[in-house]
Amino acid sequence: ANQQACDTAGRPAKWLIIGHHSLLIRTPLVEPAYCGVPDTAEERRLTNMKSELIIALDVPRTTDALAAVDALPSELLWYKIGLELFCAEGPAIVQAVRSRRKSVFLDLKLHDIPRTVERAVKSAAQHGVEMLTVHASGGRAMLRAAADAARSCGAKPPKIIAVMALT
Repeated sequence: ANQQACDTAGRPAKWLIIGHHSLLIRTPLVEPAYCGVPDTAEERRLTNMKSELIIALDVPRTTDALAAVDALPSELLWYKIGLELFCAEGPAIVQAVRSRRKSVFLDLKLHDIPRTVERAVKSAAQHGVEMLTVHASGGRAMLRAAADAARSCGAKPPKIIAVMALT
């Protein structure tokens, strides 16, 4: 079971994102014993990083979302905005969360022709989105377009996460 925490070269995976409806956990996954690799300085540095919770704003309106952000401890920095909230409130919800000095994970699972996904990634980046999902079934060309678009977004490009299965 622990071998799932290793990359294809047998090295420890650096991050695991665990999700269950209203809570996502982004945590360093550095336990050298999992993969039998030496305890390097980089692994020690990653182990010392605190886990980052990603709180899912699975509500239909900005007022509910911001009430949740405001009610939670200020140390919680990451918030997920999903399809329902984004379609109801548009990019303004991203700006509202960012105005509270929070990081935004935009979970839209983009799936379209490569050029459309490329433009959507660039648009999301212009709004300050720091993490964005695409659906892996969109194919290699679409995934490459998303990654290339993110890389072209300046000093702090959004991270692209490919979703393989919906649960």
